[in-house]
Amino acid sequence: MRRADRLFLVIHNLRGRRAVPDRLHQAIDEHHLVRVSYVRGDGAQSIRDVEPICLAFWGQSWTLGGGCRSREDSRNVRLDRMVSMDLLDEVCAMEPAHGLRAYLDAMGAGPDLEV
Repeated sequence: MRRADRLFLVIHNLRGRRAVPDRLHQAIDEHHLVRVSYVRGDGAQSIRDVEPICLAFWGQSWTLGGGCRSREDSRNVRLDRMVSMDLLDEVCAMEPAHGLRAYLDAMGAGPDLEV
């Protein structure tokens, strides 16, 4: 199964928009800020601006990992809880303190994981 097919199976709740994984990869590659609207675990809807770092699979869920502007910390947004996603024009400055290694450390992935 191709990567896009696997991701499509996970994000079918995003109104079937198959282009979402491609847009997220574009945002990561080009360092564009992403605005996501999603349903939190408690059922409340939230909107966050995320500096995207990676797509990650954490056991049961695909997530967009990155720096949350409002929380000023690394966060995961589950793709299956996304209601909408907009790629913004703003380009994020990718500082090492907010890069992939820092994100993985914040998620407890372990220092022995190579990036």
